[in-house]
Amino acid sequence: MQLYFAVVSNRRRNNGTLSPHTSLAATAAVRNFLAYLEKEPTSSSLSELIARAKRQHRQDDFETDDALLRFASLAPLPLHSNYASYVKGIFRASRCPLNASFNTHFTHPTRKISAGILKAIYDSLDAEHKAIMDLQAYAGERVSAICRMTPLDRWEDYGNHYTLIHIRAEDTKARNAHICIIPKELANWIRGYARRRADTGYPNTGRPFPNHETLWKDITQVALSKFGIRLTSHYLRKRFHTIAGKSAMPVNSWDYLMGDKQSYGHEAGTYTLEDFSELVKEYDRHLAPFLSIENPQEPDEAGIPLKGNQLELLQQENAQLKEQLLKLTQLLAQYLGDFKT
Repeated sequence: MQLYFAVVSNRRRNNGTLSPHTSLAATAAVRNFLAYLEKEPTSSSLSELIARAKRQHRQDDFETDDALLRFASLAPLPLHSNYASYVKGIFRASRCPLNASFNTHFTHPTRKISAGILKAIYDSLDAEHKAIMDLQAYAGERVSAICRMTPLDRWEDYGNHYTLIHIRAEDTKARNAHICIIPKELANWIRGYARRRADTGYPNTGRPFPNHETLWKDITQVALSKFGIRLTSHYLRKRFHTIAGKSAMPVNSWDYLMGDKQSYGHEAGTYTLEDFSELVKEYDRHLAPFLSIENPQEPDEAGIPLKGNQLELLQQENAQLKEQLLKLTQLLAQYLGDFKT
């Protein structure tokens, strides 16, 4: 197990970090696999099983490999295939790769909740539950990373309208250090909320919503009981992705905000220069107007009114393009005249 943990810690972007979830999940996987094989979990039972599999492979015997494949096929399938993937990784780390392949990705599309119903759910909540929904709607990161893992002292006000959330690589699932952007007004409310919680006797964790699991259970229950809709925290991350995909914002920019690997171009995460000022401008222009739950707008709606700063930016860009076109026309005319003479 220690060898496996060392292998995981030294994978790319983990930077020597082992998440508590990996440690607990790998241990549970081994215990369940040993129970399936009807073997007593002792301090040496895993090592003995690996040694036995190595002897089997030398004799072209794949009994352990087949047992893992059958184990991965047990119901519930997502749970046991996930356990089996940990067991397979542990054997591989011990130089005993198992010849067993199984699916570990069980994805399904999520039906869109209309803007009106989502707003109705939002309006039926108190300020605390609204704030956690707003935080996720504007940030786009996973709930644990922005609500529990990243402290408030890593929030940085940027200009008059926005606050940057600096998220460390070890606090994200994808192990990518990045920022999220949220409205400054929302950030100030959450800071005050954290202070009020501490004043009423709750432990001062310095985190925005350390109780995010309880809050989201409340939201899910309200959505289901009042509206017949199953709403979870991950829905808002998918909503952010869907809205960003419809916008003119560069893919690498919103991938970065979501904490994902920038995939468009050659090693985009390495070769793209970090520029928060440009990122904030893109966010303000292409994303922020459409992420609000309270005042919903769709990025593909016709006739969306432009904000003052957006209109000004478009006018400046238009003027610059006209000036460049005029210069190019003059240069071309000069070149043709020189060519004729």
